[in-house]
Amino acid sequence: MVDALENALIREGLITSEMATSLMNDSAFAYELRTARIDAAEALFGSVSTWEKDPELAQPALESALDDKQTEIADRLEEEQAEIDAVKIKTGQ
Repeated sequence: MVDALENALIREGLITSEMATSLMNDSAFAYELRTARIDAAEALFGSVSTWEKDPELAQPALESALDDKQTEIADRLEEEQAEIDAVKIKTGQ
């Protein structure tokens, strides 16, 4: 869904519909990254109290959670780069 600003920019000819789509995708990606960072912080800080009580139990869980988030973010960045590359090829850039 195109928001009001993007709609106005398209109507005034200041951006193309492809540019508006890119802006929406960027906004969605930024939201996903923010969510992933919050999840990572919760994994870290949620494990701190457990770690203080029993460090040997908390460390593997913490490492696993961080590895999962790192992999998730890396995969998403690869997907976004592939989309950017496809648009560049399509537009001849």
